[in-house]
Amino acid sequence: MVMGPTHALHGLTAGLAASTFAPVLDQPMNIPTALTLGMLCAGAAIAPDLDHPNATASRSLGVVSAVGSAAIQTLSASVYARTKTARDRKNLDGHRGITHTPFGPPGLGLLFGGIPAVAGIWGTTPGTWATLAVIWLFLVWALRALPPKHKASRDYGTATILTGAAYLALHGTYADQMPIMIGLVVGLGAWVHALGDALTDYGAPLFFPLVIKGQRWFSAGSPTPLRFKAGKAVEKRLIFPLSIAGAGVAVLAVFGALLPLLEALERMVSRLWT
Repeated sequence: MVMGPTHALHGLTAGLAASTFAPVLDQPMNIPTALTLGMLCAGAAIAPDLDHPNATASRSLGVVSAVGSAAIQTLSASVYARTKTARDRKNLDGHRGITHTPFGPPGLGLLFGGIPAVAGIWGTTPGTWATLAVIWLFLVWALRALPPKHKASRDYGTATILTGAAYLALHGTYADQMPIMIGLVVGLGAWVHALGDALTDYGAPLFFPLVIKGQRWFSAGSPTPLRFKAGKAVEKRLIFPLSIAGAGVAVLAVFGALLPLLEALERMVSRLWT
């Protein structure tokens, strides 16, 4: 299993990078909103591993997250058992199952984006509290996964303080689209997770439910010589440091330190849309 910090760094980088290109799609963006989306995406990037009891997301909230993890793990194992072919490998615990397929990211996006949307139907106050709860959860996941490590109580407190600022940032930029933006960024983070797992020797079921080489849960990924063992030397000594560097570049981009380069890239992308 790829380390939680690596996944979270990839999610942070993806969220920040996507934010810098928002103007290309005629979407409003500012630094507080970009940082918020980056942190939410970092938290979302560890969410697919709720199908494993020892994952950061599964252990982040004690009994509450453990129960949620057990439910997702049971569902994942059941789906795998009912859909596997004779050539699929054994997967009794459901890890790298349904949450890592093409259905996982949009499913997680719909779930967590749908919570504030449905709550909002009952009124502004329920919608606001539901949005705050979802933001807090993903900030906790991000803080628990991103380096450096702190005590859980400290991360809970920090997430609580940041939740209000994050809500105001999102509301100020996307007042009528907050559930949509939360759903999109959660889906993006989950996709980043699945693609990251595809780089490992185990791979990820990115083509489910298509049958490839007789396997419905075919483990797709990078060419075999380029794959690495999750949590081992290559990830710790190469992938993880590069992930920190990538996140650093994304942060600099958000603050405009790479503005000339971004403007050039935006012009190139704009030409593709015209």
